[in-house]
Amino acid sequence: MRNRSSLTQATIFACCVATASLSYAEPVDYLREIKPVLKSRCYSCHGALKQESGLRLDTGEFIRKGSDNGPIAVAGQVDASTLVERITASDEVERMPPEGEPLTNEQIARIKRWVADGIRSPDNERPEEDPRDHWAFQTPQRAKLPNVRNAAWERNPIDAFIAAAHERSGLAPLPAASRAIRLRRVYLDLIGLPPTREELHSFLADDSPEAYAKIVERLLDSEHYGERWGRHWMDVWRYSDWYGRRQVGDVRNSYPHIWRWRDWIIQSLNNDKGYDQMVREMLAADELHPTDDSRMPALGFIVRNWFSLNYDTWKQDLVEHTGKAFLGLRINCAHCHDHKYDPISQKEYFAFRAFFEPLEFRHDRVPGGPALAKYIRYGPGSGASLKPIAAGLPRVYDLYHDEKTFMYRLGDTRDRFDRPPVAPAPLAILGRAPLAIEPVDLPPTAWYPGLKPFVHKEEAASRRTAIQEAEAALVKATATFGPLAGQLAEADVELAEAKKKAGNVAAPEPRSIDHVIAWWRFEGADSEAGFLADSSGKGHTLQRITGEEPPAKPLTLAQTGTTRAFLPQLPGEDLANQQAAEFQQNRSFAFLAASGNEQFYANTFALEAFVHFDVSQRNYNRTIADYQGSWTLLHRGIDDKTFELRVRYFNDQGQLRDVATSHDAKNHGEPLILQTGHDYYVCLVVSEHAVVFHVANLTLRTPLQSLQLPRNSNRHDFAKLARPPAETRFNIGNSDGTGRVDGLIDEVRYTRGGLNGTQIAAAVGQSSNTAVQQAAMKASGLRRKMEPARLATVANRLKLAAAHADLKALTARIKADRARFEAETDDDDVEGLAKVAAEKEHTAKALASRAKLAQANQLLAEYKVTASPDQKKVQQAEQDITAAKKALADLQQAPGDSSDYTPLGPQYPKTSTGRRAALAVWITDNDNPLTARVAVNHIWMRHFGRPLVESVFDFGRSGKKPTLPRLLDWLAVELMEHNWSMKHIHRLIVTSNTYQLGSRPGSASHPNFAIDKDNRLWWKFDRRRLEAEVIRDSMLAASGQLDRTIGGPEIAATSEASSLRRSLYFTIYPEAGGAMQFMTLFDPPDPGDCYRRTDSIVPQQALAMSNSRLAINQGRLLAGAMVKKLASADNVDDDFVIGLFEQVLSRQPTREEAEVCREFLAKQRQLYELADPEELAAAAPQGSVAPAQDAGQRARESLARTLLNHNDFITIH
Repeated sequence: MRNRSSLTQATIFACCVATASLSYAEPVDYLREIKPVLKSRCYSCHGALKQESGLRLDTGEFIRKGSDNGPIAVAGQVDASTLVERITASDEVERMPPEGEPLTNEQIARIKRWVADGIRSPDNERPEEDPRDHWAFQTPQRAKLPNVRNAAWERNPIDAFIAAAHERSGLAPLPAASRAIRLRRVYLDLIGLPPTREELHSFLADDSPEAYAKIVERLLDSEHYGERWGRHWMDVWRYSDWYGRRQVGDVRNSYPHIWRWRDWIIQSLNNDKGYDQMVREMLAADELHPTDDSRMPALGFIVRNWFSLNYDTWKQDLVEHTGKAFLGLRINCAHCHDHKYDPISQKEYFAFRAFFEPLEFRHDRVPGGPALAKYIRYGPGSGASLKPIAAGLPRVYDLYHDEKTFMYRLGDTRDRFDRPPVAPAPLAILGRAPLAIEPVDLPPTAWYPGLKPFVHKEEAASRRTAIQEAEAALVKATATFGPLAGQLAEADVELAEAKKKAGNVAAPEPRSIDHVIAWWRFEGADSEAGFLADSSGKGHTLQRITGEEPPAKPLTLAQTGTTRAFLPQLPGEDLANQQAAEFQQNRSFAFLAASGNEQFYANTFALEAFVHFDVSQRNYNRTIADYQGSWTLLHRGIDDKTFELRVRYFNDQGQLRDVATSHDAKNHGEPLILQTGHDYYVCLVVSEHAVVFHVANLTLRTPLQSLQLPRNSNRHDFAKLARPPAETRFNIGNSDGTGRVDGLIDEVRYTRGGLNGTQIAAAVGQSSNTAVQQAAMKASGLRRKMEPARLATVANRLKLAAAHADLKALTARIKADRARFEAETDDDDVEGLAKVAAEKEHTAKALASRAKLAQANQLLAEYKVTASPDQKKVQQAEQDITAAKKALADLQQAPGDSSDYTPLGPQYPKTSTGRRAALAVWITDNDNPLTARVAVNHIWMRHFGRPLVESVFDFGRSGKKPTLPRLLDWLAVELMEHNWSMKHIHRLIVTSNTYQLGSRPGSASHPNFAIDKDNRLWWKFDRRRLEAEVIRDSMLAASGQLDRTIGGPEIAATSEASSLRRSLYFTIYPEAGGAMQFMTLFDPPDPGDCYRRTDSIVPQQALAMSNSRLAINQGRLLAGAMVKKLASADNVDDDFVIGLFEQVLSRQPTREEAEVCREFLAKQRQLYELADPEELAAAAPQGSVAPAQDAGQRARESLARTLLNHNDFITIH
């Protein structure tokens, strides 16, 4: 940075210049061309506020005097002035002004001319006022009401000030507006909705002097008053629903459920809560009213400014918008340096920030909402998104009690000044002694919300519900288990009888070793003599054929469990089964093959194997065994969980037959569908006349199932299978690289000729008797169902016990909490109750873990017996079993004599710093010169369309002066002396003659325009367009469709077509999609900065009023409603026109308007009568109201929509 103390007086002066164009031949007008530039560019450092180097530039005399270092310029000697040298310097360090753009050549030339002319200025020039004397920094005083000549015009004190201004300026106010216009005006102003026809008629029929006053009182008492003025204050306080990355559900700014703040604003206004009290609650409800939950939503003012990723930004915004909203000061201008216009130093900025330094965000549980974990502040690099909560109360608290506020340079938090931290302090210019900041001892329910009665009640209710649900589940489980047990007992009897009837079934004939072509068992070491050997003794040793895949390898079978185990002992044979061949194919081929041999050819044969497949995919084939050119056995995916067996074989004519166990089973029996993740015995028998599949599920231990299909097709003879060349290999596993095998293949036995049923059944240890097989299958099926049903009763008994234990534990925890935090109790009693609570909670947790373990076992059993188990569910159940076992183990290791139990929610610091409470009290003190002025200025602006102080958030020295300062101060004092009642101010304003003035002067030549063309002295009422929300709400109100429900959660802006709620309940936030589409055309509030709304006029507004779905729908509904009301009228069109004007515009039509409308109806009716009936009958788009089919009603709908486009509808007159 430049050393400011070394600047010469010429350098200092040079920061002051920028003027309008002027030729050198003309003398420079100091007051018109020099002084305004000095004020805008120089006074901040060289005026009454500050005099760097002892230099003031706010008068010509001060300029000629120079600085502490002497004259800054010599009259008549331009080249001798260092001033010119510095403002023309090419070096940015030397050139002045030090900030902003350099002066233009024209400006520099003018300065030279002025110096050459002698640096002349008026003798009577007055210096800039002392900043301490600025009008806004003086306590407002109740001014004496002025005496006016037309005293009869005064309805209340407001009129006295306005009349005095009129008389001083020679203005004559317009006459009062008509009663109908005044009624519509005050309705729209106070509740944001137009009067109905009935309300209009009632008012016009009341000739009493109090008629208007009664309307005012009724509107102020309406619950819709809070909605109307709530939206105004939501503008000022920058209400915004949460945003940041709303499209992906990542909360960064504001917070979900901040609508509770909106509802608090509405309710507070309806209850006429003092403005001062509202401000105090918005800044410090938690410190001032820590036990009153109804006030906590007010903290939404602070939450709305919250930025999860950067708390420095949060606090910067709080300083800025606390200053602008409540004090009408741009305190934020002192963030990087001392304020350029107001007596606010950079140190004071940070002292003001220090009030907010300890802040942290929190969300509290609300009645009916879920329990919420404590909010954990975002940490850089965490990468986690913050998801919206389902329900809760967003608020703040003081967490960082010892957090220091350090000053830093030029807005860069990394560049701290080497100074002590700054203590919280108010702005000195606003007076009063330093604040007494006292820490606040919070009641237990404030720092431990789990003590609140509603939490206890809801927690107990949830546990009673859990008990009822567990009881019902146990009854249901028992009702299922009991009948199954009976059915299983009967099935076991049937099985025993079947076996008895079958007698001693002959043992299966031993298989002739001569008939076995090959038998690959995949046992032993990974070698040709072991894993790859042919156990038949025929010498068909396997070899590995691989592409880019891992080769098939030995896998040791599971010794326990139901999958990847097969049969550990082959039934009827003294052989152990310990290994299988594992295939893991993803991209290419990897299979096992035996070298070609004529022995592999067999016209009838049986192929047996154990298989377990982990992967299936619709219509993908995966090879089990393949004698290429003769036959191939595959499994084909049905979906990603199930598959069928399929055999493809050729006859000696080269014709192909393809049969499968699912789609070819229609007329031949039940289809055979297999599941991934299960172990199977499969046997393919190709006999002389049939192809037979046999399958047994070894995982579920189901009886053998069979499906027989004809060997020949309808068209071709397959009596003789094709004989491949002698060198053709015999392959096991995928061989063509298409459907890749992922799983196990084991015990592949290839036998010439068929196998009989007895032999096949014996291979899996089952009977070959049909009756026995059927009875065994029935018993097996029931037994599979029985186990999950039995486990369900066990799990539900444990759940019921756990639920009872949990309720007892909760009761003990609540009792211990009350003793510890709320009651006067001996320490021993507190400790004893805590130990009881901890013990009961431990018992409940143990039972809950046992219940979870039992339920996981039950679910796992259920999943595994289904026809197509969901592997994700199976995996989840297995994970749950592991987690439950671990939880039980951890509980068993926990100390048994502990007094630690789980609290009923988060706990927070027991004290708050009291900083925000002190700030809130200081801001709302009656001696604060700004707060009340700012408030009444906003109120005045929203009634009249123009404020008393144009710069609504800047009452400082760079802002505008009040148009009528005495009226402003009188209103401010009136507000404070009437308990800051805003309704009192509204009442004064809307009952004044000033407010009731007409808005139509008749012509542009009215004499008042020559005096006050901008109506700055309110000689008439300024017409203004309605806000976006009021336009939409008025449409819905006119048609009778408006849903007038008060409050509640935000409504998505995308629901504007389907929801009929008032517009302030829809989402608003500064991101894409943050406002209703209709409202975006009519200048909706800007949640980033909306102290004063902008007004625009664009063609799309007219299009929206004519062609939007809202306008079309409401026009049709409005016309229908009006016709129903006027159904008994003799002349429907005449009455319809009058009624429509009254309903939409709150007035009757003029004679000319009525005539035009009647002609319009006649022409439209004629057009519709001549139109194509099919076109008229066309269906309305989804979400639209269907138009009338009757030509007359269709014409009325068009007129209704036309009137909604009338300027009087969208304008307050």
